[in-house]
Amino acid sequence: MKIGIPDTHIARLGGRANAQVAHLGVSGKKERVTRSKADWTIIDNLKNSSGLHCDSLEDAMDRFIASKIDFKDVLMYIEFEEPNFFDALRTTTNVKIN
Repeated sequence: MKIGIPDTHIARLGGRANAQVAHLGVSGKKERVTRSKADWTIIDNLKNSSGLHCDSLEDAMDRFIASKIDFKDVLMYIEFEEPNFFDALRTTTNVKIN
């Protein structure tokens, strides 16, 4: 390919490729990445942290759903607490909100 970008800086993500670009596919790359013990410690810590955040988010969502808050309540909150967002979310005046 003659687009001014070296082949080493291109990764092709598509399906079938013609002969000109087949060598750019990521599935053909056989580079082996080795991680140190410190790298794996960081990865494991991030996995644990993400699990805690996921659990916290699920609990918050469960509480939100159980609270029976409807769209009108959310709009009223945004109107007074976040007026910049309220203008973006407001519908026309002739639409009824239950």
